[in-house]
Amino acid sequence: MEQFFDDVGERARLREVYARLQDEESRTIYKARSLFSLTDERDTLRDIVREMSVGKQLIAACREHANQALVLFGAGTWGKAVLRFFSDLPWTCVVDNFKAGQTLNNLSVISLNELKAREERPYIVDTLRFSYEEVEAQLQDAGFGKEDIFSLGRLSEAREYFDLPALEHIDREVFVDAGGFDGETSRSFAHWAKNYEHIYVFEPAIEQQEKCRENLKDFMHVSIEPYGLWSKSGNRSFIINGAGTNCSEETNARGGGTIIPVVSLDEYLKEKHVTFIKMDIEGSEMEALRGAEHIIRTQHPKLAISVYHCRDDVWRVPMLLLEYYPAYRLYYRVYAFSGNDTVLFAVP
Repeated sequence: MEQFFDDVGERARLREVYARLQDEESRTIYKARSLFSLTDERDTLRDIVREMSVGKQLIAACREHANQALVLFGAGTWGKAVLRFFSDLPWTCVVDNFKAGQTLNNLSVISLNELKAREERPYIVDTLRFSYEEVEAQLQDAGFGKEDIFSLGRLSEAREYFDLPALEHIDREVFVDAGGFDGETSRSFAHWAKNYEHIYVFEPAIEQQEKCRENLKDFMHVSIEPYGLWSKSGNRSFIINGAGTNCSEETNARGGGTIIPVVSLDEYLKEKHVTFIKMDIEGSEMEALRGAEHIIRTQHPKLAISVYHCRDDVWRVPMLLLEYYPAYRLYYRVYAFSGNDTVLFAVP
């Protein structure tokens, strides 16, 4: 049977998404992430975590240092995920000062002082996502050399958003950083596209706006916009959860939170030139894309959209983008060892 009966409508659109995926890594991620959305079985993410570039680097580095004791630093989300998805690596123990004395996946959790007291020379895999620089300093102060530390956070941050070979920059790029957080993504963009024209950072949280201003103070042509993005301008309730802000329909239906102003890109930027839009806005991506329909239909900017906050965004977002501009080439990449930070790239 070459085709299913009644293979039209939304099913046909899903097939079109798959047909527009440009490489095997993207197809693997799309299938695994979709299956996880449908089943909640986290082991479905195993293949994409092991096959992402930093995952391959981790395996290679651990094999290169096979003569050393393999130690995991951090028993948090990434630490648990690494033990789960890389269970075939010969881990000896886990270091976490706050959880010393416990066990994790049948491994002893010890303190840093206990690790220092051991005779064998360790090879330490640092699993902290946002505090990796502090951990690196702490480990070096404890006497461990740089050559004995593998930092997952540093490698992931260096690759996120701008490592896709098909994503070529042009002169006079205009970048929209939706969900600016601390400004690091915009910093990476400025180094990637050195002759850029302007950067618009949309960040509604006051504390994060200050971090953006501090981290981007040495860069020219940067605007910190104190708004969230939505399908139309107005006010919405949002919740700060430590890693970002959420102003989704579910959040507003529950009530509570803080009222913030939101804008649509079509209304706020109007006919301004836009070449690249990145969105990581905690579940508001679909509504924000609806608010950028005119820009996408007429200017066809490059897009890097997070598709892991909402269960069905992994297929809903590309379906919407292909409706706006059918010629987009689609890629998926993953930048987190938990399987999160799944990003859809749309390249004109």
